[in-house]
Amino acid sequence: MNKILQSGTDGNITVTNDGATILKSVPLDNPAAKILVNISKVQDDEVGDGTTSVTVLAGELLREAERLVNAKTHPQVIIDGYRIASKAALQALESAAVDNSARLEAFRTDLFNIARTTLSSKVLSQDKDYFANLAVDAVLRLKGSTNLENIQVIKKVGGKLTDSYLDEGFILDKKIGTNCPKRVENAKILIGNTSMDTDKIKIFGAQVKVDSTGKLADLERAEREKMKAKVQRIKSHGINTFVNRQLIYNYPESLFAEAGITSIEHADFEGVERLALVTGGEIASTFENPDQVKLGECDLIEEIMIGEDTLIKFSGVKAGEACTIVLRGATSQMIDEAERSLHDALSVLSQTVKETRTVLGGGCAETLMAKAVDAEARKTAGKKAIATEAFAKALLQMPTILADNAGYDSAELVAKLRAKHYDGDNKAGLDMVKGEVGDMKELGVTESYKLKKQVVSSASEATEMLLRVDTILRAAPRQREDLETPEDEVAEEKPSKVGNPFAALGAEEDNNSEDEEEEGEEEEDASTLTPTAPAAKKKNKNKKKKKSKGVQQAASAQPPQQPVDDKTYTSNRQAKLARKKQRGLNEIDQALQELNIKYPEQQQTTQTSDTKQNSTISTLKAFLGIDPKQLDASAEMKKMFGAKVVSSATSMNSYGMGRQGRNQRAQAAFMKAMPRSHLAKYKPTWPPPTVAKLDGIGMRTLTLDEMKDWRVRHNLDDSFNLGGSGNSGDGNWWTFVHEPQYKSVQRQFLDATGSFDPNTLMALLQVYPYHVDTLNQVSEVFRMQGDNSNASDFTERVLFAIERAFPTNFNVLSGQCRLDFDRVENRSIWLALTRLINHLCMKGCWRTAFEYAKLMLSLDPLTDPYGALNWIDFLAVKAGQHDWIIRLAKEWPYNNTTNSGVVDCAILPGVAYAKALAVYYKEKPSKQLDETVRAFEEAISEHPIVLEQLRDNGLITLSQSRNEKLNQTIKANEEHYAKHAGAYHARNIALAKVYYAHSHPLYRDPNIPLQEIINRAIDNLEMTREEQVKKAEQNIIRKSLKVYKFPENVARHVIINNLTDAKQDIPQVFSEGDAFDPVRPSTSASGYNDAYFTGVRTRGGPSDSAGPAAGGIMSFIESLLRGEFNVNDLGRMDPNMRVVLEDQINELQQAGMGGMPGGFGEDEPSEESESEEESDTEQSDPSLVERMSRMIGLNRGNDNDDNVD
Repeated sequence: MNKILQSGTDGNITVTNDGATILKSVPLDNPAAKILVNISKVQDDEVGDGTTSVTVLAGELLREAERLVNAKTHPQVIIDGYRIASKAALQALESAAVDNSARLEAFRTDLFNIARTTLSSKVLSQDKDYFANLAVDAVLRLKGSTNLENIQVIKKVGGKLTDSYLDEGFILDKKIGTNCPKRVENAKILIGNTSMDTDKIKIFGAQVKVDSTGKLADLERAEREKMKAKVQRIKSHGINTFVNRQLIYNYPESLFAEAGITSIEHADFEGVERLALVTGGEIASTFENPDQVKLGECDLIEEIMIGEDTLIKFSGVKAGEACTIVLRGATSQMIDEAERSLHDALSVLSQTVKETRTVLGGGCAETLMAKAVDAEARKTAGKKAIATEAFAKALLQMPTILADNAGYDSAELVAKLRAKHYDGDNKAGLDMVKGEVGDMKELGVTESYKLKKQVVSSASEATEMLLRVDTILRAAPRQREDLETPEDEVAEEKPSKVGNPFAALGAEEDNNSEDEEEEGEEEEDASTLTPTAPAAKKKNKNKKKKKSKGVQQAASAQPPQQPVDDKTYTSNRQAKLARKKQRGLNEIDQALQELNIKYPEQQQTTQTSDTKQNSTISTLKAFLGIDPKQLDASAEMKKMFGAKVVSSATSMNSYGMGRQGRNQRAQAAFMKAMPRSHLAKYKPTWPPPTVAKLDGIGMRTLTLDEMKDWRVRHNLDDSFNLGGSGNSGDGNWWTFVHEPQYKSVQRQFLDATGSFDPNTLMALLQVYPYHVDTLNQVSEVFRMQGDNSNASDFTERVLFAIERAFPTNFNVLSGQCRLDFDRVENRSIWLALTRLINHLCMKGCWRTAFEYAKLMLSLDPLTDPYGALNWIDFLAVKAGQHDWIIRLAKEWPYNNTTNSGVVDCAILPGVAYAKALAVYYKEKPSKQLDETVRAFEEAISEHPIVLEQLRDNGLITLSQSRNEKLNQTIKANEEHYAKHAGAYHARNIALAKVYYAHSHPLYRDPNIPLQEIINRAIDNLEMTREEQVKKAEQNIIRKSLKVYKFPENVARHVIINNLTDAKQDIPQVFSEGDAFDPVRPSTSASGYNDAYFTGVRTRGGPSDSAGPAAGGIMSFIESLLRGEFNVNDLGRMDPNMRVVLEDQINELQQAGMGGMPGGFGEDEPSEESESEEESDTEQSDPSLVERMSRMIGLNRGNDNDDNVD
């Protein structure tokens, strides 16, 4: 019976009953089973058939051996008995073999019968006579050679199986070039492997700068002349046909046509090799010495039609044994199985031509050998006789299984067969047509002697090898403390102090540091997880030395404990966690849990109704939830380098040393009053946090109408789950809201950026120290100057300021809160997160960077505007989050979506290769590479361009055959995309370069056997060029890639991260915009335009807003300088503006004794200067803030100071 094999990756199916094909496709973990698979492969390589027979016989021998071992028979005794039986069986087989090679007609009949017998169990069994004759004719043309390369097999869907035929020429599945002669007699053929596409200028990593189009034309002209000279050298060989393994572009093809030379392009490597073999030519790559090149010859080259396809036929080739078998059939699966069946027959026949002896089939040979083994057993003394008899029983299982598969009574038929043989009828076998015992010679059931001999030898040797094994030693996986604990919650091991390269910088660390207390808590918690933890614990966490000493004494005083096995420990650990969880439940939670236990059917009904709509939400929550402990880069650095080093480095922050003296003490008070911040912690070098209220910035959720508009802009229907909370998945989508006073500052910021003067930005920042876009812009200025420390500092201040605007129900760490990137107010947080990830990577804080990348992705996981996934595929592996990236590749809720605007992890090259690396690191402890190779196979098959990047940059080296396979077969899908979906092809190239730019350090690890993995992966890829093209075409149709547009998020990621190599593949339409908003989205719903500034006070007139007046102190000062306000008329000031000024002046007075917000502090005064200052207080001039407060009437009680200087 046939088996259907379905691929787990692309869903391709294979229908076959070929044992070797089935065993190669089934993943196995059992080492004994792998040995059986290996002997089937050897059988297939040596003979070409009998793969199922050798596996079945080995299995029966092992079954009999198991029975003897259970009966207390030593394995060595069984091995000795099997050796005796194997020798007797092979002698009996050899004595029964017949050689008819001296008589050609009889030998041809033997070959025909062997082919019929081989095809009897195949898909061609109904037409076995037809295909047996075809196979015999093809093999006899080889004239005793076993080189099947001379037999070309062409598969063409259409017609029926009996439409297949044998052609006495060589057929190449290609077309003759345009305008070239279609028929060539007495052909002189030059077979080349050379590039014929340099008539176009291609720039990969190089740049050509010209100052006029004329010079560009000169370059193209030079390339054309170079190609023309190359064609001339090819013509000098005196040929009339040129076959090239690579492409021939239009210009060289036209030159060949003008010279009357037939050109054939893109002949695959296998076709070129066979063509050179049958025509007697050689493959040439250079053409400077025509006398050293051997040309191929044939009588005629012409185009023929098979079905609806045009092919090229080479007749009268120099190697007369060459021929072509054209297979026809209704489906591709049918033709593929017919090819496998015919290949088995051809292989067996070619081996029979070499080893001409034959034996009878139908169970006759096995029964004959079993009879001889039984006779030998009666002569053998001791327990070896029992093993010898067991070997005979295993041999008799072969005709038994044959009868069972045919649906007959195997017990009766095999008993009759044995009786016939013991009566002296050595030609008796099973007639599966009539269901009885018959004469195999008369029925023509013949098999190859070499095949039967190989089956018995391989099966007995494999059985002997396995019988010598008494134990399987397998490397144990890393013991996990709790199987239910997520990977992120597993406590990380603290690095050894000996390995700290900075230990010499300080002998002791600050015992009062908060971070050391946290580390002490982690150590104490970790100690409770070990099965042999001491009973006594020290409570003083600050004094580490005393604590560790006390723990050691307690451990030494503790009596030795018995080791705890894994099962007991795991169950104890789970019980402990359950009790802890139960203690954390309040009474209501416990009551609900009890109701759920008592009435599970109601709970199940509710869960079933909500499963479909909540599956996407729950999956995203599981992927994108953030652990706040992992957002602290300083804590990660302390684990790597030690707290002493990090603390000293932090104290030497380069920008601004903070206020001194009294202001420093005020800042310490502010630090204690600061609310908890997750995205960035407040630093003392920043301006006082009281001015960080971000007046004018708020947040609100999007309305249903706005969400409908979002769906329309992104071409998503109502059934598409947007991954937010709520029943429809549209909830929890937010947007920032800018009030008029903030918009006024934003106008000043735009004016400052238009001046192209960084000093203007710094001046604006002194007044508004927490304006988001200004901070982002200043951060970029410092980065361009090479000051990454200050650039990172300003980026963190951006996130600190943004987080102060979050409402209480906007939990950015939950993984469920979304922001609308189409609104300009929201884009600043993506820019800040991207720059922060870059800075964290420079510091080597991989886990922290990974968490921030997850956070950026969670803000919009559908479109991923800044390409967070292009960071995650690198950071997940670097941070050791292997399970996470493997699950992402498989379980991302938007995988295989047909909407090209939604992120599909299944088609991202970086995710595929990151998954393969993660599989390697998980498989590394077992020292096995099978799963790793399989993962790289999938990645290379789908995204071969990444492999090209690794090869071209010297990280791997491919042999010529593997290079040919990569370029001709594996890359066929990308070539198809390039012709029919150019934007998608460009996107694949850009993403491959992006992945290499980020992840190439991962492949430079000398501990990874990268070369071995890649070689095995390429060798294991069994695909044809047609399969790759078909798969690409299906993808084009499914995703409508012919109208696909280059993704904006890829262009945005490349530009903001300044990935030079990938910029070449970005369309020119994506020009770099403003530094604070690069690559504005085409679906943008707002921008800094007139509509945004509606209601904002302009510099030339009053506000048209009905809300509070905008501008504050700066607008007031500007109005004074322009003369728009009369000091005598201040009492009639706009009330709204007066309120704004009063609030800001009060804040200034409370924050810094009249100093400007964000300004540089004065030096800390000495005691002498302080005393002088106190004595001269009454004589000092009023401060700027005091003067302004008097001007607007805040200090009306002081009537003596009404005049303004």
